[in-house]
Amino acid sequence: ETTCTYLSSSSDPRAALSTQRVFCQVHPAMEDVAGPADAELAQFVAITNCQPDQAAFYIAAADGNFEQAIAMYYDQQAGPAGEVQHGQDSGAARPATSVGPEDAGARGANGAISARPPRLPHRRRGRAGWLQRLLQIPSLVVWGAWRAVTGVLHVGVVALTYVLQRTLPHSWMNGLRGFGEALRLGATQVDPLEAAHAFARDFREQHGEVCPDWVEVGWQDATRAAARQFKFLFVYLHSPDHPDSEGFCRETLAHPALVAHVAENYVAWGGNVRFSDAYRLSVSLRVTRYPYVGLIAHSGVRAKLVMWATGAVGPQQLLEQLEAALEHHGAEMVADRADAEERDYTRRLREEQDAEFQRSLQADREREEGAAAAAAEQAAAAAAAAQAEADARAKEGEAVAAAQAAADAVVQRREAAAARLREEPPPGPGSALVRVRLPSGANFQRRFREDEALEAVLDWVDSREEHQSLQYSLASNFPRRVFTRPGDGAASLKALGLAPQALLFVQPLDD
Repeated sequence: ETTCTYLSSSSDPRAALSTQRVFCQVHPAMEDVAGPADAELAQFVAITNCQPDQAAFYIAAADGNFEQAIAMYYDQQAGPAGEVQHGQDSGAARPATSVGPEDAGARGANGAISARPPRLPHRRRGRAGWLQRLLQIPSLVVWGAWRAVTGVLHVGVVALTYVLQRTLPHSWMNGLRGFGEALRLGATQVDPLEAAHAFARDFREQHGEVCPDWVEVGWQDATRAAARQFKFLFVYLHSPDHPDSEGFCRETLAHPALVAHVAENYVAWGGNVRFSDAYRLSVSLRVTRYPYVGLIAHSGVRAKLVMWATGAVGPQQLLEQLEAALEHHGAEMVADRADAEERDYTRRLREEQDAEFQRSLQADREREEGAAAAAAEQAAAAAAAAQAEADARAKEGEAVAAAQAAADAVVQRREAAAARLREEPPPGPGSALVRVRLPSGANFQRRFREDEALEAVLDWVDSREEHQSLQYSLASNFPRRVFTRPGDGAASLKALGLAPQALLFVQPLDD
């Protein structure tokens, strides 16, 4: 028996409820989907003894109305237990199991199976019946005690779940749930990447290279990859223990037309339910029959299951169902792609405008910095020129002052030297004729007593107006000697060999 199902817009509330149920079970760990308060969730689980994700769905479906959610839960539990098959735009539901005439009394006015069991005919209880009741008392006590213990354990598990949900992230809670289910039913805990790689490798080895291009990541990463490409996620859950699985892979999934359709329109992911990642997905999807194929759409921040097929579906039938689902729900992907492209265009336009604005600011800044640097350079050059001019003026002033000071010193020295000079002796024995030549070429001579000291000659030189050097020495050529006031000033002319006559040259020592 095969069942192919896809969800479309329908006026049947039970069909809409089934759609929401599948959506909530596909992604129970989505943190962006608002759920009921934790207290209401724990109370709902304690009352109905259902799973927390089912409780979250019914409370969300009732818009937070707790009593209406309880009523919806019991009404849904009383409805048909089989899968629902939909046409393209049909909201009618067909139960997978039939109900005979003996069950007619258990149906309600709408044809659904009532939660209230049919009344049984009244029977008289005889002595044997009362004796049987007495004999059943011990077993009833044991059964009651067992029920009490399991009830306490259930309450403890619910309380622990409530505490963990309050303290741990949603992703951790979903991982713990999946790990617990995998341990309970025997699924092997394997890294999702390794499991996906092993499935793709085994599929190609057994059925050839003509097959869907399975992405070798976990199913949640595959969902995100499909969302980034604005495509549906084609999901195949493989049960190697099912007798139809090998034939379905060989005849349907490896069919060239189906492979081409999947490659063009979907991101394909497959998993072996013996491994934990695929098993957790099968638990979320409430998969009861294999082989199982599903189509998951990720629109905005939500994901939903838009089509599924179970059993040995032929390639043509599965292809028709996939095309119908693509036709009904592809517009959402096109709209999402258009929105994303518009957002991306707006973002790129804003980034380009921001970049252009930043470049303009940078150009203005560089221009201002260049103008400021030029102004600063000009100011520095002007300041340097002013400083150089000031230094030159200062040096010039210093030179003028020094020259004036030197001239004043020369005048003072000349007056003092003239005052110290003795009268010039007459020519004759005991006198020495000294001739002096200045650097300017001027010559002058005078007689001194040969016993006079050289200081008398130096005073005579200092008294001459032609002589302007403050520091100088006297030198003779033959023999070559240099005379200074500190070294030779006290020696007599005769002792220095400057008598009876001598020719001396003035050598300035001023800087």
